[in-house]
Amino acid sequence: MQRNDDAINVYEKTLEIDPNYDIALFNLAAAYKNKASEFQKSEAKKKESNPKYKEDETKYFPLLNKAAEYFTRYKVLPQHKGDLTALQQLANIYEVTRDKQRLESTVVELESLESSNLTNADYYEFLGGLYARQVSSKKGMAERSKQMFDKADKLRKR
Repeated sequence: MQRNDDAINVYEKTLEIDPNYDIALFNLAAAYKNKASEFQKSEAKKKESNPKYKEDETKYFPLLNKAAEYFTRYKVLPQHKGDLTALQQLANIYEVTRDKQRLESTVVELESLESSNLTNADYYEFLGGLYARQVSSKKGMAERSKQMFDKADKLRKR
């Protein structure tokens, strides 16, 4: 409904009452990420209409960093350790913000969850895409990406 500011205000007030309320943490992170996405799309449109335009990342990077802060607080709660969705959101944020160190750490954390996702095609699909986007910067990623996509395909054919 594009009411991210309203949602942000409500969830921030909720966290003042209970700083570890998991639903508020996750939804606040999502609201910040959604708000950033609006700015990111607007900047992409400007670039599309004028190829010389340089996107103003300062409009959405701080929002993405705020989203990452709340997703991180969410994923360290005992009941959400190893939460795949939160880790996927963090990986996406760190890719966009080009935070290589945090992205690498998140990838390691995602990889550590394989044993609990052996039948989850979406898990392998996500890792395959993540690796594919790193092909130009890291050696061996094309092969790893293919392996993950192959596992996802095999699981989907079952």
